[in-house]
Amino acid sequence: MNAEDLTLFQFGPVQDFIAQAETLGELQAGSALLSALALAALGALPAGSRRVFPVEGVTEGVPNRFLAFVPAGQGAAAMRAAEAAFREALEALAREALAAHPEWSHGGDFVAQVRAWPQLSWAVLRADEASGSMGDDYAAIGRRLAARRNTRAFDAWPEEATGRAKDILSGKEAALDGALGFGAMNLIKHRRAEALEPALKAALETFDRQYVAVLAMDGDQMGARLSGFKTVGEHRAFSQALLGFAEPARERVRAAGGVPIYVGGDDVLAVLPVELAVACAEGLAALFAEKVAGCHASAGIAVGHASVPRQELVHRAHAAEALAKQRYGRNALALAIYKRTGEIQEWGCKWGSQGLRLLKTLVALPKAREKDAKSLGRFPYKLAGLLRPYGLKGALGDERMRDVVLAETRHAIAQTPGMAGALDAAALAGFLEECAVPREDRPAAHAEDYLGLFLCAAFLSRQDGTEEGEARHDA
Repeated sequence: MNAEDLTLFQFGPVQDFIAQAETLGELQAGSALLSALALAALGALPAGSRRVFPVEGVTEGVPNRFLAFVPAGQGAAAMRAAEAAFREALEALAREALAAHPEWSHGGDFVAQVRAWPQLSWAVLRADEASGSMGDDYAAIGRRLAARRNTRAFDAWPEEATGRAKDILSGKEAALDGALGFGAMNLIKHRRAEALEPALKAALETFDRQYVAVLAMDGDQMGARLSGFKTVGEHRAFSQALLGFAEPARERVRAAGGVPIYVGGDDVLAVLPVELAVACAEGLAALFAEKVAGCHASAGIAVGHASVPRQELVHRAHAAEALAKQRYGRNALALAIYKRTGEIQEWGCKWGSQGLRLLKTLVALPKAREKDAKSLGRFPYKLAGLLRPYGLKGALGDERMRDVVLAETRHAIAQTPGMAGALDAAALAGFLEECAVPREDRPAAHAEDYLGLFLCAAFLSRQDGTEEGEARHDA
C-alpha cells in the first residue's frame, strides 16, 4: 500500500480576473496577487509533503493549481488547511485595503465580495485507492476534481438588491468606489498597482500611452503529456523543466523591452513593444522547446492602441493563441491587429515557416531602407489591388493560379521603390504553397493569409509608439 495521499488543489477565476484592468499596471498587479495567494495555499501543506507540481523553489508566477503527495490519511485535512490559508491571505489583503480606505466598506459589502470571489476546488486520492501508476492516478484525481468543479455550490452576490451600479470591469459585483467604478477585488488590484515599484510602474505607464502588443503563449497538449507519465519522478522532472523555462522566459521578455505579466508553468502573458513582439514570441517558443524536451508551444499576439481596453487586448491575445492551436495546427503563431479604423487584421503561421521568415524580413525592411519607408508601407495595398479581382479563396489549389499570383507579386515588387531584392523568390513561392496546400501539420489551407502577411507586416513595421505612426501607415 502507498504511504501517501495524492492531492490536487485549484482556484479561480484566473484569466478573467487578470484581464479586468484599465491599465497594464493593474494587469501586472492582478497576476502578482494570484501568485501570492497560490503561494499561501502551498505553504499550508503539512510536514512530510512532496510537491509534484510546482516543485519546490517556485516563488514567482506560482500557478493556480498544485499537485502534491501528503502523508497517508492527511489528504482531506491538508486540502482544508490549504483552502483556509488561501482565504486568510485574501482577507488580509481586504483588511489592508480597508485600513487605507474605510469608505469602501459599505456596511460590510467589501468583505462580503472578497469572501464570495474565489472558486476553490480540491480532490484527494487516498493511499489505499492509488493504483501505483502515476499516469493512472493523475487521471483519476483529475476526474474527481472535474466532478467537484462541475457540482460546486455557490452563493449569490450578497449586495445584489442595493441598486448600485456594477463593477465596470467585471460587470458582476456592485461598484464600491464611485470615482473608479470598481468592486472589492478590482479595488484591491488597483491599490496594488499604485504601489508597484517605480521603475516597473513607469515602464507600464509608457506602454499605456502608445501602441502595445500583448503576448499569450502556452504549451501544446500538456494534459496529454502529463497523463502519459508513469512515475512520480517523470512528473517531477517535467515540473522542474517548466521551472527551468520560467526565469529565462522572463529575462527574454525584459530584454525585448517588455514586461512579463505572468510566467508560470507553460504559460506566458506579457506586454511588448510592437516591433519586437514577433521576434520575442519566436524566441520564447524556441526556449520552451529547448527547456521542456519533446514539447512545443503556441502563441497569440494582440496589437492595439492605448484607446483599446486592456481587458479586450488580453482576451484577444488568448483568442489568437487558440487560433494558433486550432487553425494552424499548434506549434504556431497567430496575430490579431486592432486598427483605429475598427478593422481587425488576423494572420498566422507555423514556427519555422516561410511565412514567419518573410514577416520578419518585411517588418525590418523600412528601417533598413529608410528613404523608401513610405513607399514600402503602400506595397501591400498595391498588391491587394492586383490580387483581389482574382477571388483567390479556393483558387490557389491550382498551381497555374499560384503562378499568376507570383507574377503579380513580382510586378508589384518591381513597381515599389525599396522592394527590389528584398524578398527571396523561393521563399515567396514556398509561402504561397503553405497558404494554398493543406499538409499534415496544417490541416487546412488559408489563401487569405498570403495577402494578410503583407498587410500585417506593413502595420507592424510602421508603429513607432505614436498616433502619427498609424496616420502615416493609413495614408
